[in-house]
Amino acid sequence: MTNKFNKIVSALVLCGATTFASASNLQIDPTHTPSGTLTTVFDSITADDITPLSAYFDLDSNGITTGDLVFDSAYGQQFGGLNPTGNDLDFNIAPTGWTLFVDYEFYGAAIVNDGSLDSNGDGFADADMNKNGTIGDIIFGTTTDLELWNQGIKNFGNADGILDVNEELAAQFTGGYINVFLDAPYTTSETDGAFSGYDGIGARDLAGTDSELVMHFDVSGSALDGLSIQIFSELTMLVDNFLYSDQAGGDILDYMNESTQNKAYGTFFSELTGLETPPETDSGYVISTFQNAVLNNLSGTANIDYNDEDLTVRTRETTLKSANLQIDVPEPGSIALFGLALIGFAGAARRKFS
Repeated sequence: MTNKFNKIVSALVLCGATTFASASNLQIDPTHTPSGTLTTVFDSITADDITPLSAYFDLDSNGITTGDLVFDSAYGQQFGGLNPTGNDLDFNIAPTGWTLFVDYEFYGAAIVNDGSLDSNGDGFADADMNKNGTIGDIIFGTTTDLELWNQGIKNFGNADGILDVNEELAAQFTGGYINVFLDAPYTTSETDGAFSGYDGIGARDLAGTDSELVMHFDVSGSALDGLSIQIFSELTMLVDNFLYSDQAGGDILDYMNESTQNKAYGTFFSELTGLETPPETDSGYVISTFQNAVLNNLSGTANIDYNDEDLTVRTRETTLKSANLQIDVPEPGSIALFGLALIGFAGAARRKFS
């Protein structure tokens, strides 16, 4: 195995992304029928805490470094509410209500937050607060970069782009998908008429007998803002008579079908915790079908199962607090303003749905 995957996205860590600033007003018809009843207006869908698994591919076995390939994945995560709440037509109410689940897989570049990055593009590393070209000189009787960093921002070890003890590890994503499933009705373990022992909704059924894929988003980029992350995407699959917006003049799918210029975008955003937890070598990690497709694309190979290859994968769990999915339906004339400064993986494979 060569090092050709390593640092493939190192240039991305200095890039940002832009998206629409305001969310569209949304309504859902959980029955998605032409004469169905809509929920009250909301602007985002809020998830319970999500604990995604991050997989870092240490392909040169020299530790996790800025630019290494990373995948984030979460499956069967339940949305907890429509924001703001109101007449939600039994959303998340047992025993006959409905709910939404999300699966996602993102890929991109690892970012080691050790002060070595020049995140504002001024020509000096973030930890070089005196902007003298030197990081962390210890000069007795003076205030050094290292002291300023410790006092004002956060601790770091060696500012070399390699993950060390007490340094934080994040990611900048350039591709992937978000799938939203509609699941109804609830399952309950009712024993006394008051939902005693109620344990939430039944298992999401990918065969479609108990759940239905209602929205699919293609991820196009991400941005980090302190301890928060935003994932930008385009809504590329939507079932009919399900999602409505005043900005779209009603059914969003009808709006999208009217013109190739009519598009809808998703922003998945959350606070991040657990960034200081180092990933551990995971010999039992299973590379998903989607991740295999990305690896084959990056390596110029075809149909290789990288689970059979000698790859060093390190994993950890982080927590997304009160993650939200926001959907924007811009005015057709403003779509040209939508842009991403991130450079995507050329020709990266997209998951196909029938």
